Amino acid sequence: MSARLLVVQGRVQTDGRVIHIVADHLEDRSDRLASLSQDEMPGITTRGDHPTNPEPGQVGVRAHPRNVRVIPKSRDFH
Repeated sequence: MSARLLVVQGRVQTDGRVIHIVADHLEDRSDRLASLSQDEMPGITTRGDHPTNPEPGQVGVRAHPRNVRVIPKSRDFH
């Protein structure tokens, strides 16, 4: 969970607009990042499943589908 660089072996599956990565093997290669720069790596401050700088439209404030209120369209009988 704390890896910054992963080697993933597996398959990519698509179903319409949904993309799944099915990983058979994960390897933490964070140690290789040190060879890219002389600067020290900053410490991890957030969880990996909480993006800190999402792309616009990538993460929205959406409710769970079972909590969505369904409001029928208004019918004007006048």
